[in-house]
Amino acid sequence: MKSLIFLLSILLSASWLHASDKPIHLDGKNCVSESRICEEREEQAASSNANQKPQAVNGSRVEPRYEVTEFGAVGDGSADDTAAIQAAFDACWHNGTGVQPYGGVVEFSGNRTYTISHTINAYDTCRIEGIGTGSAFTGSQAPVRINWNGPVVGAVYNLTSFTVEPNNSSIKLISNPANGDTLTINGTIVTFVSSGATGNNVRIGANAVATAAGLTEILNRSSDHNLRMSAPYKNPTPGIVICTYQSTGFWETIATSDPGAIQVTPPVGISSSPKGGRAPVQPYRVTFPVANNLRPGDWILLQGFTVNGSVFNRVVAQVAEASGESFMVTTPFTPTVPRAAKVLDGAYADAGTATKINVAIAFDSMARNQQEVSNIFLVNKGGLPDERKMGVDLYFGSRVDSGTRLLNTWIDGALYFDYYFSAGGINVEFDKGWRADGAGMAAIYWRVTGQDNFTIANGTDNLSKNGWGAALMLDNASCGFGDVEGTLSHVDMESDDFTIAPGLGIITLFDCGGSTFEPQFMLNLDGVTESETARRSNPGILMTPANDFALKLTAINSSINGQSPENRWSGIPALARSDMGGANGWASLLNYSPAINSFGTSNYGTVVNERSAPTQLISDVNIGQLWQYRVPASAILYADTSFSALPNGTTLFAGQIVAPPAYWRGTDGKRYTLEVVDQTGTTGTLNHGATTCTTTALSQELLCTSAADLSAGQKISIGSVKTSIRFVNATNPAAVVVSTTSSIGKVSTPTTLNFVAPMLGYEMQLPTKSPLPPSSLEWAEGDMEMNSKAEANGIAAWVNVATGSPGTWAGIPLGDNKGQISGSQISNTTGSGSVVLAASPTVSDLTDSGTARLNNVTISGRCSGCAGQSLRTAQAFCTGIAAASSTLTMSGAGATTTACTSAVGRESIGQILMTTSGTLNSLAVRCGNTGVNADSGVFSIWDLRSGAAMGGADSGVDTGLRVTYGTTKANTTLFDAVHTFNYSKGDLLRIQFKTQPNETLGNCEASFNY
Repeated sequence: MKSLIFLLSILLSASWLHASDKPIHLDGKNCVSESRICEEREEQAASSNANQKPQAVNGSRVEPRYEVTEFGAVGDGSADDTAAIQAAFDACWHNGTGVQPYGGVVEFSGNRTYTISHTINAYDTCRIEGIGTGSAFTGSQAPVRINWNGPVVGAVYNLTSFTVEPNNSSIKLISNPANGDTLTINGTIVTFVSSGATGNNVRIGANAVATAAGLTEILNRSSDHNLRMSAPYKNPTPGIVICTYQSTGFWETIATSDPGAIQVTPPVGISSSPKGGRAPVQPYRVTFPVANNLRPGDWILLQGFTVNGSVFNRVVAQVAEASGESFMVTTPFTPTVPRAAKVLDGAYADAGTATKINVAIAFDSMARNQQEVSNIFLVNKGGLPDERKMGVDLYFGSRVDSGTRLLNTWIDGALYFDYYFSAGGINVEFDKGWRADGAGMAAIYWRVTGQDNFTIANGTDNLSKNGWGAALMLDNASCGFGDVEGTLSHVDMESDDFTIAPGLGIITLFDCGGSTFEPQFMLNLDGVTESETARRSNPGILMTPANDFALKLTAINSSINGQSPENRWSGIPALARSDMGGANGWASLLNYSPAINSFGTSNYGTVVNERSAPTQLISDVNIGQLWQYRVPASAILYADTSFSALPNGTTLFAGQIVAPPAYWRGTDGKRYTLEVVDQTGTTGTLNHGATTCTTTALSQELLCTSAADLSAGQKISIGSVKTSIRFVNATNPAAVVVSTTSSIGKVSTPTTLNFVAPMLGYEMQLPTKSPLPPSSLEWAEGDMEMNSKAEANGIAAWVNVATGSPGTWAGIPLGDNKGQISGSQISNTTGSGSVVLAASPTVSDLTDSGTARLNNVTISGRCSGCAGQSLRTAQAFCTGIAAASSTLTMSGAGATTTACTSAVGRESIGQILMTTSGTLNSLAVRCGNTGVNADSGVFSIWDLRSGAAMGGADSGVDTGLRVTYGTTKANTTLFDAVHTFNYSKGDLLRIQFKTQPNETLGNCEASFNY
């Protein structure tokens, strides 16, 4: 019975606890005095009163949950609730002080519509939660609604330059301090003395510069806890000492007894990140000199920079300081020069714009963990058509971390960004029916600042107006050399019947232009659809600048927009060339990784395949370069030998096999041939021959007029130089930087850039068999058909000696087991060549003509043309060392002038007058003294036609017979046995040769047959 009574008391207590739908206030009111629960609540209330927690306007104390109506919010859709909602956040931030403990849930109760007119500062760990649903007026089934009823976008300022500097505390010695002057840093006094400096005393130097250097040394050497908090101190500029940036939220307190000599400057903060408590300053500040009407606390959007300022494009920042001539903002990331991998610090010239915008809800610079928003609908009052438009709906002012979640949160209609992550983050989650409708630049904006990651699941992102922006924008323009890994699961990105803004894609990736580090973006898509009507073709995933190496992608059961591979994978040409997805972009399994192994361009260590991972594929597979057991393996291509079947700009590697489809015709043919790539090359014509380039100041870099058809790993040539592309930077489409793998030399005149085509080796054939030579089908010269009924001393196979249908076939005699053929195998057809016979035959009735040489044979019959042909040889010579830098003639037999010094001219001697027509051949040259270099002694034969006058070295016709003696060992004979020339009766033939400066060639003889 006692157990039953105890159980009933527990149930009654639990029933009482859930009877009210209001938050539990720990003030002891309405308690049942007999219950232990009441006693505990009274004890908690007493503790709360002792800590002096903030109070709501109705006098009740609000602790872990801060319900906005308790602070005066009306939520009727008309009244301005900004001040009341801000009061709730201030209470969560411990009355605006940020003194721990602080944080909790700022609660928006349901059946209401709240209205705000300027930025709500949402502080660290102050989570936002809608309870219940929206009002009947705005849609009872929607999340709790917050309307933006603030100002529209303001002025646009044209910027021409900016200055970047670290946002640190600093000490500047304007003049040398006096003896006894002091600095107080975090409560510790540092004294300047004329002599006897010990401990925290600083010896005054000869001038302010020397004293500042001494101050830096003393501060860094000190063991005082207060001084160590801001160490290490730096002295980068004479006379100035800078404290180390405090990312933990600690702010130095610095004061001086002599402000006329010692100027102390704290870091610059922004109004959305109050100084109270832990909110840190942001690491860098940027000052823009321009006439303006901005005030501290205003929000601006930076755009349009093209040089160093490009790292600030798409930055939304709050004005920290402003005058009529300039304004300053701070950034939550470190800006970096892309190609130099150097942090921006100093003054720069670059043109861009700053647009004054508004932000609806902004988390501060310490809002890192537990930044959760759930069951909230944030939208312009009146919806999309309303004239009051938010620039940014939800702004995260720091790099966010664990517990940052967007659940059942609907953000609608920002002029620029719905969700804005100013410094990226890790462990971030979108889930439970989140939604974004239409943003001018991006529904979700994420600036990559480190090793980032996020998950976006179970939600929808809509492009709801022509000219609006991306569903997801990942921005690595600040070049922090970090990457982002993002998983999108069961997400619908609907562009419907609207055209996206130019230069953007449904997923837009801004990579660190000019940098080769990879990967920058690792995306996993699972059940992601980019749906649109057939009338539109918005880019699916767009990379800018174009960069094959920046992306790693896995897509499972997903559909990517584009309707063509080039549009679906804009700026990722290697992926577009290999895409087999068709018009709808459907991918049951797509795994893309840049070919860092094939192209040999990985920046990670020396092991070629250290970043490799195996993949199992079932179904159709599109293979680029194939690897097996960590070594290249040949991919067989069913393509023609002119490569017209392959996409333009495809790189084929040595060892790959081409099986020409015109030959592999199955039942229509029996030609099964293989072509092997002998030399790596790239197919097609680059940009229709319209891309020209010059070299930059770097020996391995080109500046080109277009990036069309270009991607990493391709084999290219400019002029006579052949090389490969390392990477392409198309940040400026009209001045594309192409980095190459080898030096190019100097190219000052715009020169056409070409692909170096793959070279094929000799054809290989897989022979077929038949009992007879082919009598049908198309065959090529050299094709072979094996004899399926081969016998000893019969026919081994047939070879096609004339292309055609079926062509002309000649048999290959087959010997016995010793390789010897019999006399009966010699037919009476015309032929030539050497024959090995088992025994010497008797030849009768020899009627054929030819040059056969027979031994130990008996011949009877006639011999036609057996007299043979005569052979004539002409010779010429010259003596001594040849004259330098000249074209010289050679003397014939009996000449009186024999020295190798006679230039070819009008009265040249040694020419041979031809009495008959004939064929010139077999030029031979031998010299007693070798030449000075490889171009010494270029010997050639010239023909002066009958009726033509002799004028000089170029008179007549160059016969093409040529020998270059060069540095060949002396007394070696060189021949041209390849070239011939038909001369006519009455022609004059001469031998002449060219020499080099400081020539050493001499004592030469030459001859030719005619």
